[in-house]
Amino acid sequence: MQNLTPFPFPKFDPFSVPYVRIAAAWALVDSGDVAVAAPALAAPALAVLGEHAPWGKNDVFVSMAALTAIDRLGAKAAALHAPAQHWPATGPLPDARYAPYVPQLIKSTAAQAGTAPPVRKKKKV
Repeated sequence: MQNLTPFPFPKFDPFSVPYVRIAAAWALVDSGDVAVAAPALAAPALAVLGEHAPWGKNDVFVSMAALTAIDRLGAKAAALHAPAQHWPATGPLPDARYAPYVPQLIKSTAAQAGTAPPVRKKKKV
């Protein structure tokens, strides 16, 4: 039998990946009434979402993931609704087809705070 040396895998912290952090924060805030019963737990999770939501500081996909979480959390993420209207709606793109997503999510999130007109969905014909 050959003497195999283990491959030196680099140390990996899954919580350094923005998508993992966003998913964990979304799950924590969305589970039950954490935002009401344990605001001390919800506040850091909302801070993670707020950290990853602004475009430019993050790439378009990270921004879309965080904004989607904030938008879907509704009232549980109310602390982020008003600041959302001040987040950048432009940034670097891998392709022009992704340009409308972040501005639409920002508009939708800000509308939940009553700071923007409600978003109307297009009817499919």
